[in-house]
Amino acid sequence: TTQLVGAGDEEEQKTEFGKCIVMFSPKGGIGKTTFAVNLAAVLRELTGKSTVVVDCAYPFGDVGVMLTLEPKRTIVDLLPHINELSGEILESILQTHASGMKVLLAPPTPEETELVTAEHISIVISALRELYEFIIVDTHSSFTEVSIAALDAADLILLLTTLELPALKSVKQFMDTATQKLGYSPEKMALVVNRASAVGGLSLADVETSVGTKVVATVASQGAV
Repeated sequence: TTQLVGAGDEEEQKTEFGKCIVMFSPKGGIGKTTFAVNLAAVLRELTGKSTVVVDCAYPFGDVGVMLTLEPKRTIVDLLPHINELSGEILESILQTHASGMKVLLAPPTPEETELVTAEHISIVISALRELYEFIIVDTHSSFTEVSIAALDAADLILLLTTLELPALKSVKQFMDTATQKLGYSPEKMALVVNRASAVGGLSLADVETSVGTKVVATVASQGAV
């Protein structure tokens, strides 16, 4: 969080647009949504800067569940206005969490998620950049068109893994695809290890060797917390 705050301050000197941070893991159950909502809450608390969470983990986004927000208004409500996303329209759809951060929830049903396209996501994130200093995006654990649109828009991708071989294999494959096929620079991605307690003899050094990049942060395994 401290690194992101500093990076945000530097970015402010260069541009007036917000910083988009996308959470991604090619394997489910790693903790993406937990990271996304807590990172947003901490950024809001420590900096006082405007922060918004966007749930792009279709078709079953859990941001609303994590934050105990009912999907009274979701991204689907923005679609009729997608070509005229004024600040007033966005604010009328975004929900406010007790922490002070804003939230753009996923559609409540799988059928409605089919209405949201990759182009819609690109437009929405672009519009939010003009209003918010931090845009935190939660994504699905697969290469859906919506996920790729969010990844393309990211200033920083927080790539989440655990100390498990299947997770590391998937992360390595994603890194290769992201750099070789999607054209992302390695600097666009930061590797974070969740539940970073030794499992099966694996260490952080093993992770870095396997994936081919350094671990920028770790979070200990604290299920109760």
